Amino acid sequence: MLGFGIHVMVEKPLSNSLSGVYKLQEIVYKSDSVFMMAHTYRFREEWQRIKSLLDSAPVGKVYTAEFSGGLYLPDWHYQEDYRKEYAANKKQGGGVLLTSLSHFFDLVDWYFGKIINVAGVKSKQSDLDLDVEDVVTCTVKTDSGILVTFYEDFLSRSPRRTFRVNGEFGYIEIDFNRKTLCIWDSRKNRFLPSATLENDIELFRILEDGIGYKMEPELQQLGYSGNDAYLAELKHFLNLVDKGESDSKLNIDAGMKVLEVINHARLQNWMT
Repeated sequence: MLGFGIHVMVEKPLSNSLSGVYKLQEIVYKSDSVFMMAHTYRFREEWQRIKSLLDSAPVGKVYTAEFSGGLYLPDWHYQEDYRKEYAANKKQGGGVLLTSLSHFFDLVDWYFGKIINVAGVKSKQSDLDLDVEDVVTCTVKTDSGILVTFYEDFLSRSPRRTFRVNGEFGYIEIDFNRKTLCIWDSRKNRFLPSATLENDIELFRILEDGIGYKMEPELQQLGYSGNDAYLAELKHFLNLVDKGESDSKLNIDAGMKVLEVINHARLQNWMT
């Protein structure tokens, strides 16, 4: 298609393996066609807001981050047989790693820098009829030195999605189900034992004579994107086509980075 002037938008991940993708990369480089990775989360309102917040460094230097989430795969597309879903089948590029973490590895690159190392475990823990992993837990390190931990599964009966960033002054925590964003800053919520407080504020102390902490964070509401994210993504692609330009943040190299992380990940296989 690229050789015939047809523009291409590819759903993430770029492939289920690295086989043939470097040849595809060469073809894209030589083509005048627009090639764009469909990393939809970059067009979601909630993730864009978090990106803007992180850029303002509200809790100082970031040390670590934690992604945690899961869903029950049979409930995903309820009117379809989950066993025939691509996510449930190895031959179709399924599994937690390719299906879910391909999103979040791209977010890490966007938020914290290039992933340079990955270690963890993948396993099948449920009785679901799958030939792929339904749980992955792993930690990555970025070129900026930030450690990011992931827990992701296909077996959580109640859907969940949280994200926490730990920095030098406190933390940012997001609960996507509740659509809340919390910021806790030690510069506002940490008190010496001798401090005199108004309004009888109750503090938490690890030791009776130790530092006191006001535990309640600043709470904000968070938006949540639906189909509008896909429409925004498609509009962006069509604008690139009109201009005859590529987006350096969403070109084939962006897809390659995620796929290389997935394929080079040093995950122990605990499949049962």
